[in-house]
Amino acid sequence: MPLTPALRRGFPTLVLLGAPFRWIARSRRRRWIAALVFLALVATPPAWWMLQLTGLPDVGDPFDVAAFRSATIPDDRNAFVLYKQAAELLKWNPEYLAKPSVKADRLARWPAAVPEVRRWLEDNRQALDVYRQGAERADA
Repeated sequence: MPLTPALRRGFPTLVLLGAPFRWIARSRRRRWIAALVFLALVATPPAWWMLQLTGLPDVGDPFDVAAFRSATIPDDRNAFVLYKQAAELLKWNPEYLAKPSVKADRLARWPAAVPEVRRWLEDNRQALDVYRQGAERADA
């Protein structure tokens, strides 16, 4: 018993999938046309991409990133200087941070704030004023 009829009976889907390739392989003209179609499918995307890039201007070399990052801001315009001073002036309340006696709502308005929070803010008014001065500066 030949092998081909057994393959056709056992795997009819594979035989049907291979039929177009066998049809193309029977003629020299069909092989050339198939080769040209394959070449067009492979060559068209790079050619299309190059055509899309033809109208773009040449912008030159990229700028020097190291020189851009090394720009210094004078201390009289730098907000970070005042933020650092405000952080040094800030007085922490270790008792309140360890175990708050009253659950404070951080989004509450000033009249509804708990007395511990009001006291802590009054103790840190100078740090808050320095922080606000830093917020008015444009650079950091």
